[in-house]
Amino acid sequence: MKTTKKSRVIPLAALMLFAFTACNSGSSSFRTVRNSIELQDALDAGYTNISIEEDFTLREMVVISGNGTVISGNGHTITIATNLGAAGEYVINVTGSDVVMDGVNIDVTAEDAGIYVINASNSNSGFEFKNGSITGKDWDSTSSEKASIAIGLNVGTDATVSNSKFQDCFTPIYVNGDQVTLNGITFNSGINFNAVIAADKLVDLVKQATDNWPDAKLNFEDVPGIQVTAANDPLAAIRTKFPELTVVPALPEQAQ
Repeated sequence: MKTTKKSRVIPLAALMLFAFTACNSGSSSFRTVRNSIELQDALDAGYTNISIEEDFTLREMVVISGNGTVISGNGHTITIATNLGAAGEYVINVTGSDVVMDGVNIDVTAEDAGIYVINASNSNSGFEFKNGSITGKDWDSTSSEKASIAIGLNVGTDATVSNSKFQDCFTPIYVNGDQVTLNGITFNSGINFNAVIAADKLVDLVKQATDNWPDAKLNFEDVPGIQVTAANDPLAAIRTKFPELTVVPALPEQAQ
């Protein structure tokens, strides 16, 4: 009987040690951040579960290269107040796979800068932006030079953008690839596409008209070789699904 009891104790101790080690290992991937320096340090150190605990101003460009990185904004706001990303480079460059930005709000207050905010077109797969917002300053909708945001979010194939608001961006979202899903997007100005996307991948796209931009467009003019005719309209299903949005190229009889 003693031998039996002893043999049971040893596996239990080993199990407890394993559980403690596993818990420690999992918790080591989590880091809270309160400013841009802590954010970059956490990314450089390889943390893959990062929680933003305070509003802060972003003063340097950021690269998110770790696969499976999740940045939880918790509704806090990252402000871009300088000309970061005004020379065609992006302020936040996502190169890792399966990166998620959840509840991150970005507010660009720099004037006349034409800032490029997030580039996820280099992400290998699975980028997701959800429950957040990207907001620029009021601007003249006739000129990109007057926009504080040139492109808010540039996404590649296999990306999802959901439950988010894009306000006063010259191009709120630039879509590279026909497998991108947009669901629950409120925006003004124009979402641009370089590939024709199936209508079922576009859900609840809502125009948020403003005084300086009364229209909202789904712009497919960058699709290579696209041709729209009355007899053959590759965008017909999208026009039917979103009658309140302007879909371009327009049908010939609608063209001005």
